[in-house]
Amino acid sequence: MSLQATLQLDQRSASRHAMRQDATLRDLARKPHDVQIDDLSRTGCHIATLLALPIGVVLNIGIPQIGVHALRVVRETEGGYGCAFETSLAESDLRIALAAEANNVAVPFGEHQAPATQRERLTPPGLIGAGILLAIAVSWAITYLLLRVIGIS
Repeated sequence: MSLQATLQLDQRSASRHAMRQDATLRDLARKPHDVQIDDLSRTGCHIATLLALPIGVVLNIGIPQIGVHALRVVRETEGGYGCAFETSLAESDLRIALAAEANNVAVPFGEHQAPATQRERLTPPGLIGAGILLAIAVSWAITYLLLRVIGIS
């Protein structure tokens, strides 16, 4: 019995950087799916996902701090897919994405601004409860007065 070996060439044109960064993949219906980027280069990335993606499909991925990029699924791997960007990342975008991953910065899909401050509450929590208690007390007082007027109590 003989074994046949096959040689697979690494066709990447840019060095890859290992990372673990959450990202959002948009399918053909633009439905968002959470994925994880395992490695990133200027020309592509590997995404970890349980989604079934056809080889050759072009999708959009939102990468924290650098926005949305079109990518093509080029190969299936165990637990994910190797993807090539339709347009290579700028070196500055690659550095920003790697720095964001290192600092665990989470940014919503496609956002580039600082997170919004928390909205101020319109009413203090205690004021709502006090209003409910006041309404109950007033309704009991009205009931008592009506019962006195008609002579039941």
